Amino acid sequence: MSTIPSTAFTEFKSYSEQGHLLLAVTLSTKIKNTEEGERFIESKNFRGLWDRHLVGEFQNLLPKKKHWSLDHWYRLHSVPAYHFHGIVVIHRDYADRVWSNGVLRKRLIRTLNSWRKNSKGTRPCEVPQFHITRLANSPDECAEYNSWGADAISFWMNYAAHESKTSTTNK
Repeated sequence: MSTIPSTAFTEFKSYSEQGHLLLAVTLSTKIKNTEEGERFIESKNFRGLWDRHLVGEFQNLLPKKKHWSLDHWYRLHSVPAYHFHGIVVIHRDYADRVWSNGVLRKRLIRTLNSWRKNSKGTRPCEVPQFHITRLANSPDECAEYNSWGADAISFWMNYAAHESKTSTTNK
């Protein structure tokens, strides 16, 4: 079992303590573990699914003149199909633009639902399933994972690292 990078954990713990919104993200693709899939995941296009498409959607919901960049981290897994587990941090001043009343905003849900098909070829692959929920170190702040308790960030990062082939910390 891989362990989480301590510097990333420290950063995310600090974000949580400052009141920023941390989202636990899972994106699943239809790409199976084949030779072609292996070559594809090494390409910049595949990493772009997280870096440009997902993070870009969050940035579209934030004011253009903000002085704070999104921080994000992910691990890529390959069983049974390629999928991402990660964390996206949204500044506390803009959290309600992304997460409101305990759920992801409908605009973002509609966009992610449209990723189930990639008929126009705008993304490197289809994303038939996704799951995004609030990640907090206080049970009353967590949307779904309220049993995680005080170590929610550590638990999620360790879960994401359990089968890591590739990892990236981005700012």
